[in-house]
Amino acid sequence: MMRQTGLLVRALLLMALILTTSSMSQGGVIIAPARLEAVVGPDGNTPGLRLLNTGSEAVTVSLSLADGGHDLDGAPLFDESAAGRERWANRVFLERTEVFLGPQESVPVKIRALPEAGRGLYPVIMAEIRSVGSSVVGVETVARVAVPVLLTRLPAKHAVSAFGLTVMQETAGGPLLIEGILRNEGDVHVRTGARIAIEGPGIEDEVLLNPVTVLPGLARRVRGQWRPDSLPPGDYVAHMVPTRSHPDFHDPDDAVSVSFGVLKPYELALAKPCFEQFDVRRSIESALAVEALIGNRGNVTEQAGLEINVIDQTGDVIGHRYWELSGVNPGTARAVGGDIPLNGSPPGEYLVKASLWHNGHEVAEEIRSVHFDPSQVVADG
Repeated sequence: MMRQTGLLVRALLLMALILTTSSMSQGGVIIAPARLEAVVGPDGNTPGLRLLNTGSEAVTVSLSLADGGHDLDGAPLFDESAAGRERWANRVFLERTEVFLGPQESVPVKIRALPEAGRGLYPVIMAEIRSVGSSVVGVETVARVAVPVLLTRLPAKHAVSAFGLTVMQETAGGPLLIEGILRNEGDVHVRTGARIAIEGPGIEDEVLLNPVTVLPGLARRVRGQWRPDSLPPGDYVAHMVPTRSHPDFHDPDDAVSVSFGVLKPYELALAKPCFEQFDVRRSIESALAVEALIGNRGNVTEQAGLEINVIDQTGDVIGHRYWELSGVNPGTARAVGGDIPLNGSPPGEYLVKASLWHNGHEVAEEIRSVHFDPSQVVADG
């Protein structure tokens, strides 16, 4: 599956990767289904697509394959680079790549696929729609539609792991906000949610997080709220287990768990580290000097970590520092800073990324661009 780096184009293409609408319409052309999902037999045949021109003018539709994926929130990612187009070239075959549609004309497009047994194919069919013979001279309107494809061949094994469980609360008395991440460890896509089991003083409860579709090798964030009838002070623990969504679904060996405390009734005990200030102020010989003011907007004493990375124009980290902060009381802030050696790096443009970590999660981020020069540093906030 496509990595989430490189030439990825976010879906400003009239669709959402996980939508289940039956058709997609643009420029008077309807493409159905809007998402092609099927189990492919040994002959490689799929349901294919149907294109319908509902307008009064003729159009041409150009079809091509690209690589696809999604981010943690399900937003689609497309790779239309040469490598992305070639990824599926020998395994997914379009009957035609150019289709002429007269007014009110409907045309089927057959699609053959050759997935390996127990594995899936996940290209995206890109459709470019152009009017024929009616555009203003020098102006051409092109509509683009992306049709995600999810093709599998039985038998298929499903495996999902859970991690990154957090329990938060925006305001005292409000609901507890639960968030976790589900990663697809299998070779085919899976639709899965999560069950959150919560234990505390005299309390045993559970919350079901709505299922999402996850492609192989990728992950999705799932969220939910817990509004218990009572929430007395004390220590609690929450466990997250992916929910079964297929007869062959295999639960991970262990659930992911997180402990949390309740300070007062309906008030979660939270440390909320944050950046009150972050600056890149000057250079000393071959180093950058950074200063940060880390505050605690929570209601309990916090422990946090401040990580600084200096990144060059190729994306390599050329400078790094890490500070542990402990005993930062609620409503207070602590100053931290120092020099970051750049190991003789030449003058040029660099990014300074500051990450604030708490309980293994990045909770805040600040980025500054700097022009590094042994005699002067200018920071752009």
